[in-house]
Order: sequence, then structure tokens, then C-alpha cells
Amino acid sequence: MEGIYVVGWARKASEGLVGIARHDAEVGAAHVLKYVQDVPENKSAPPHEIKRHIEAKGIRVVDKSDLEYLAKAEEEQAQARGVAWFKFSDDESMLAAIDEQKERSGALV
Repeated sequence: MEGIYVVGWARKASEGLVGIARHDAEVGAAHVLKYVQDVPENKSAPPHEIKRHIEAKGIRVVDKSDLEYLAKAEEEQAQARGVAWFKFSDDESMLAAIDEQKERSGALV
């Protein structure tokens, strides 16, 4: 049986503690690592195939470079609003901000 395992966390800063979110991710990662110890190495898919599989299901993958675009957009929003920091509150807004930053920088969307 093949599978894709993703471990991490997503909590609103006002509702969760970093220590708790980190613990959640560490527990999940420990379970995945225990499972993959016995999986033959040739059964592992390379990252580009995993990404393609996820995208084929209609799910958008946000990678590290996308997070850099998001950080820039949030920094610009904070400056425009005259606040110390700003975070988008929903996925649609975050994805739109990433796309806008990519377009402005000339990167492909």
C-alpha cells in the first residue's frame, strides 16, 4: 500500500502555543519515521512526484519560495496599515497575496 504522509501544524497564533504545535508535529513525525523504517527504499517517491500527485488532486502546493512571497506581502500590508506585523487570516487571501507578489516580481504563477 502506497501513501503520502504530511506532518506539520497550523494553528492561529492567538489560539495555540508554539510548544504545543511543535509537540503535535514531533509526535506525527515520530509515527511516520517509525512506519518508514520498514518500507523498502525503492518504494519512496521523489519529492517532484509527490508534488505532482498532490496537484493532480486539485490541491495547491505552497513551497518555501511561496512562503517568501507571502512574508513580503504581509510585511507590505503591515507597513500600509501602520502596524508592527500583519498576517492574512484565510487561505484564499494568502494564496492571492503569493500570486500577486509573484506577478509583481515577474515570477511565473
